[in-house]
Amino acid sequence: VDEGAALLASERPAADAARAAQADAGARSGDAAEAAAPRRPRARGILVMVVAGLVVLAGLGTAAAVGSLDAGSTTSTPPTAEGVGSAVTSTATPRGQAMGTPDGRRGSVVPDFTADPPVRVPMTDAELAEDLQVRADRAWDMVLEQQPDAVRPDVGTERVVDEEDYVDQQVACLRDAGITASVIGQDSYSLTDADPVTVYTCQVRFPQREAGPRTDAELAYIHDYYVSYLIPCYAAEGRPYEGDVPAVDDFIADVRAERPWTPFPDVMDGGLAAACPVLPAAYR
Repeated sequence: VDEGAALLASERPAADAARAAQADAGARSGDAAEAAAPRRPRARGILVMVVAGLVVLAGLGTAAAVGSLDAGSTTSTPPTAEGVGSAVTSTATPRGQAMGTPDGRRGSVVPDFTADPPVRVPMTDAELAEDLQVRADRAWDMVLEQQPDAVRPDVGTERVVDEEDYVDQQVACLRDAGITASVIGQDSYSLTDADPVTVYTCQVRFPQREAGPRTDAELAYIHDYYVSYLIPCYAAEGRPYEGDVPAVDDFIADVRAERPWTPFPDVMDGGLAAACPVLPAAYR
């Protein structure tokens, strides 16, 4: 349910995903273990390490920062949850009235969040080439952990594949190499007795297109949503946020330091998640 926290956590390096996958590989010869790919289930065992090692999580969705907070501004004293609630104007429609179920708890005002996300600037050719090389090097390190004597093949990228085509392309590449591979559902695939070097080769030839790390403007957009909409919405639902609210620059710095702040309650139920989505509409 805590989708926003998962996206924030995805700013952590892909090495975390590799370590999780390595635990799965160690269990392949004995007890069954769960596959540890961060975004989608991948092949089990040592092959999962190669796949997981190449997955670079975008984190925080494809958001942007336009609205009441500017990406370059900060405040000398961070606002509090009380201050955020008092800043809501009385011209908005109380959520309880809008839902038709005023019950004494839903009297807070929940403003509309209409800020448009900024346009993400695509990577330059040079930036893309560097990113692909970093991902390939990381994947090869995963292979060497399992096969220290493996010889790295001289292979380059043939085509960067969109997410919706990635699984089918990987399966086709692996089958062409004589490996038994099957699509599972819409976003995963399984392998049988595949050579990690061959899996690596398909990963490098047809890497998945990645959004890259979030920009400061995109992180500021998330902060704006939390402050302008999510906290008032929780209050309207009788689950007010209690605690300090970081200034936008502090929020961005904490995300970069892998200490993301969120206003999510300790326990989230389906009704609250539906009434107050943890992500703005641009990310859903």
